[in-house]
Amino acid sequence: MAVARCDGFQLVQLAGEPYELGYQHGRALRAEIWSLWRACERLILDVRGPYVGWGVRRALLGTARLMERFVSRDLRDEMRGVAAGSGLPYASLLLLNCFDDLMQNLRIFDRIGVRLACSAFAAVGERAADGAAIAARNLDYWFRSDLVPAGTQPTDVLRRHLVVFSYRPSRGQPFLSVGWPGLVTVVTGQNAAGLALACLTSPAWSERPWGTPLPFLYRQIVQGDDTLAAAQTRLATARRTIGNNLLLASARERDARVLELTSRQVAARAPTNGVVATTNHFQSPALQAEQVGLVGQRSLQRLDRLAHLLADGPVDVARASAALSDDCCLDPTEPLWARLYNAGTVYSTVFEPAQGRLWVRATDREERRFVPVAVPGMAGRAAPGAAPSVPAMA
Repeated sequence: MAVARCDGFQLVQLAGEPYELGYQHGRALRAEIWSLWRACERLILDVRGPYVGWGVRRALLGTARLMERFVSRDLRDEMRGVAAGSGLPYASLLLLNCFDDLMQNLRIFDRIGVRLACSAFAAVGERAADGAAIAARNLDYWFRSDLVPAGTQPTDVLRRHLVVFSYRPSRGQPFLSVGWPGLVTVVTGQNAAGLALACLTSPAWSERPWGTPLPFLYRQIVQGDDTLAAAQTRLATARRTIGNNLLLASARERDARVLELTSRQVAARAPTNGVVATTNHFQSPALQAEQVGLVGQRSLQRLDRLAHLLADGPVDVARASAALSDDCCLDPTEPLWARLYNAGTVYSTVFEPAQGRLWVRATDREERRFVPVAVPGMAGRAAPGAAPSVPAMA
């Protein structure tokens, strides 16, 4: 186990069996795990007062226990290790790890405004500057609670707690995961087999709690799979919970996919002219009926902006990072949100799976730069590289 402080995030190296991975994680980030949990309690669970808060907590935990039945034993063991190492009760860790799926299923956040503003894309083959694959994502997630003061919003907490985990598990592929303390799940990851992934919320009416929370499935993909087909098969055969768009890029196959997911259906979109992009809505006609009344105009605007920025020519790290940092206002009535890089951007990443390198930019301060992180198990393949220049958000 080793911990290093980088420009706006911590890099934590973990190795071993599932429980060992979790115990190392918990010991290394004990203070941060408790800090994140207390912020979750203060800003999400208890904002309605002690009595309603108690009811919300019981409903969330009961639903999380239902979801836990569909989580693999290895990942349950890893969460138990995190609990033992950090001292945070296992039930609280389970809530943190299931949070996104819980929120989408219970829809209890009546007084908390949630804005989805993620963007992701991949360029492959001749459109990728390295001839293999370049991918990128902005993770944007913003809660506006009318019961907490400015500057203490949940998004600010996520920005301050950013962690990159470098995993060498006893079974499966070594990999990187960009996440937060206490979470064993994956929403942004890249493995030593050259497979990269990034998930984006894409709400659907068919969401259900009796299934595996999707970030647990993404963890299994990044640790266990090495092809696009294997990842798609894993998702298609799993009992899923909520709507998502999943960007997958494979350096070995020089190819990428966006998998559009609901609890009932999986639709795959291949690159067009070497590029595939996604935001927070479905583009496959078969799934669009699942989102009637759930999709905002900003998602369509961001997708159109990506198409403009990536219209032709090769995409390298500098061009990908510039697209993620694009702050062109796409709708003057929503100046903070109708942008690729917007008020809810928690972090940005650029994937170079052929080089075994992942670039990470924290967004807690405007002067942050993209920092290259080597994928474990690919030492020597990734040159250190120079951080691309990133314009500050206006």
